Amino acid sequence: MENDALGAMRSNNRGHTTLRGNIISFIASTFGRMTCLPALLLLAACSSTGQTSVKSQKSAAIPSAATAVLKVTADLRKEHRYKDRAVETIQKQLTDGLVSAGVFRSVLASPAVADYEVNVRINRIRVVTPGGRVMFGFMAGRNNVRVDVSVRKMASGAVVTSFETTGAGASIGWGSQSYGVDDPVREVVKGVIDKLK
Repeated sequence: MENDALGAMRSNNRGHTTLRGNIISFIASTFGRMTCLPALLLLAACSSTGQTSVKSQKSAAIPSAATAVLKVTADLRKEHRYKDRAVETIQKQLTDGLVSAGVFRSVLASPAVADYEVNVRINRIRVVTPGGRVMFGFMAGRNNVRVDVSVRKMASGAVVTSFETTGAGASIGWGSQSYGVDDPVREVVKGVIDKLK
């Protein structure tokens, strides 16, 4: 009888140990998921994005053997310290990108003669300062660059397509790409190339 009581106690202790282990395991896994969630949200907030809205649909496919003149300008309501950098970067990245994506055989700088003229006009640049990012965090919003794009045939002047593309950068204040216009410009370039393919 003593052995039966001792066995029952051991069995009961094992049950408590198993239950306690299960509870600890559940708490640990729940805590782990809860701590991962903000990290995942932060990573999602860190990514740059792009958005394009079409003004006029492409009237005809652009032959891949065609040439283009690319003109990038800035038309901002007030001067911005990143204006020149944005113009130069978009000009360079689109010149290379439109050719490597097979949209055009070659892309020349304006003024020149070609089959098409691609006009890219920057109408918005917004960069949150590191100080503003520290003070307001994610509520400060994202850095962004917005452009109007129009493509026309040089011979006839007929508009092939026109659209607006906005690129938004990371919404945090640290890291090499989180400040300035690099992320938004990269997204703008990607949006323009994707739309002209």
